[in-house]
Amino acid sequence: MTDDDKRNEARLNAAIAVMKPTLIAANEAAHDLESGNEEDAAFDRMMNLGMLTTIANRLCGPGLLVLNAVADLLHDLNHHDEEPTEEAAH
Repeated sequence: MTDDDKRNEARLNAAIAVMKPTLIAANEAAHDLESGNEEDAAFDRMMNLGMLTTIANRLCGPGLLVLNAVADLLHDLNHHDEEPTEEAAH
């Protein structure tokens, strides 16, 4: 890894760290919006996953790197005490 790569990775990590409080607040607000029943929640999850897939498909490599870093942070916020599942490993 070059010095420029190291600096750029540090900049990305710093930017994600700055966003962390805002992402925590957004995550908490989104959880408050959860559907009342399992059928609606499953449908909402499928729709959001479809929209995310469509958006991710249009992103460039660096955009995907940022999206991945944000998704990783959100995962850590919601599953910090869980063991990784077989499904998550694939």
